[in-house]
Amino acid sequence: MTRMAGWLIVLMFAACTNRTKVPEGIIEQKRMEKIMWDMLQADRYVSSFILNQPNDSPDVKNEKAALFYEKVFSLNKISKEEFLKSYKFYLGRPDITKTMFDSISARADRQRDQMYRQSPRSVLQSKRDSLLRADSLRRADSIEKIDLAKPSTEELFADSVLKE
Repeated sequence: MTRMAGWLIVLMFAACTNRTKVPEGIIEQKRMEKIMWDMLQADRYVSSFILNQPNDSPDVKNEKAALFYEKVFSLNKISKEEFLKSYKFYLGRPDITKTMFDSISARADRQRDQMYRQSPRSVLQSKRDSLLRADSLRRADSIEKIDLAKPSTEELFADSVLKE
């Protein structure tokens, strides 16, 4: 009977411990969640813009990608080693990791919903405004750079079949 009582005590102790508490040297859950969000955003940028550069070698692409991840570490005031140690810990704890990724997923959903909540008219208006600004800047820039010594487009195509 004493053996059974011993197991009961161990079982009760295990049930009462804080299962979400992280050990010393591991980034706490909420902070790690924010860092993971930042890493996912950096990864999204890297895969969309850095890795698709046709003129860069794979080594150059990897260097540029590493700079983005290092920036995330710098902004969050952690080292790569701290991140990897914490990341490995959380991967070994699927109960905590699931909660973190559910939260990150919900954040992405909220952000997407917020973006789509803008009325189509306001989205079109903002696109129209930005195009008008770009066009006026382009015209202002071209006015400053007119070289009177060069022939105009009309003069260049005077004998062309493109002439109307």
